[in-house]
Amino acid sequence: MLDSHTLRNTIFYFRLFLIFIILMTLVVWIEYWVRGEIGMATELLEMARSQWGREVLFAGGMLYILLLSLPFVPGVELGLLLMCIFGKEGIVFIYLFTVAGLTFAFLMGRWLPKNWIASRLE
Repeated sequence: MLDSHTLRNTIFYFRLFLIFIILMTLVVWIEYWVRGEIGMATELLEMARSQWGREVLFAGGMLYILLLSLPFVPGVELGLLLMCIFGKEGIVFIYLFTVAGLTFAFLMGRWLPKNWIASRLE
């Protein structure tokens, strides 16, 4: 006959084993799901790169320049999206678009008269 201490240890290790099995099943399921999602995302990116190409990159870049030059508008997210979609080529162009957008914002602040801006904001 088992004493209470041995029985408690047996129950504890059995529960630990069940938790381990459940966690391993969950990890395998999540890994399978993530591989499927990555495969779908890869197919979508390849389709976007082949069908849209540089036209979408430049159109998105122009929109990115405008959004980045406006204060309090989160344009950086669009730049990150374009970098993720277009890869290394996108990173180079988004860097150039970032420099252009920040230069445009500086020039707007430098050349627009303060009185004209204040009258528009009132």
